[in-house]
Amino acid sequence: LEFQNCSQTGTLTSGWDFFGCSENTPGEIIIGAADIPGTNGAGVLLNVVFKERGNPGAGLLQLQDFVDGIEFATTEDGTLNNPVPVELAFFSAQVSQNSVKLGWTTATESNNFGFDIERSFDGDVFSKIGFVQGQGTTVVPQHYVFEDNEIDLADELHYYRLKQIDTDGSFEYSVTIKVELLSPETFVLRQNYPNPFNPGTLISYQIPLSSKVTLVIYNLQGQVVRTLVNEEVSRGFHNVIWNGKDDFGKSVATGVYVYRMSAHKFVDAKSLTLMR
Repeated sequence: LEFQNCSQTGTLTSGWDFFGCSENTPGEIIIGAADIPGTNGAGVLLNVVFKERGNPGAGLLQLQDFVDGIEFATTEDGTLNNPVPVELAFFSAQVSQNSVKLGWTTATESNNFGFDIERSFDGDVFSKIGFVQGQGTTVVPQHYVFEDNEIDLADELHYYRLKQIDTDGSFEYSVTIKVELLSPETFVLRQNYPNPFNPGTLISYQIPLSSKVTLVIYNLQGQVVRTLVNEEVSRGFHNVIWNGKDDFGKSVATGVYVYRMSAHKFVDAKSLTLMR
């Protein structure tokens, strides 16, 4: 998408004293205006011309900081897209001797260009370390893998997150997962975070030896809601996301649920709360 023109086509209405526009990311342009405090400005007349290079409607127009909103906006081909977020169902990390292997699964995708993989050593400042191409639009679960072979063994903790990018340039960040490079010495099931949660929560566990692991969500009647893990898992620190849906992909109701893990001779359970 190439941006041909961004201009103010009329005088600013009463109360408005600023107009500006800039291209922030490929396929996205943001137009902003700020009003003078204490006035009741109705808006500003704008004109944006998009020159399409891809499919019609590939552009995203965002209008920010307007007191009364915008009643009408259009692109050259007459289409404005509202990005649909990609639904991340699973995100985990496995530690080997000299690398960290990240894996994630999407339940559905809409206009998914791909994922930037970002890493941090302090949990605050992230940098991009790779990119994985998305599958566009699909209702079939997709599985992705990325291996970080440039870990810093001097740093015990590494943090990872995904930056999911739509074809129109809009993006969303996943939850951040913490990876400990030292091998665990005990079995541990950690409290989920955040809790209460909506729409997703991260459950972390560690195992000191490769084991058959089951991690299951139950309702308070003891019925299975979602099986998150049921496979042989390598030793290390692991993370899994529960997106508040059951094994059939249906969103479950607000309430308290129990997640139970078993591995080798270890069994533990904790409760979590979903708030719709």
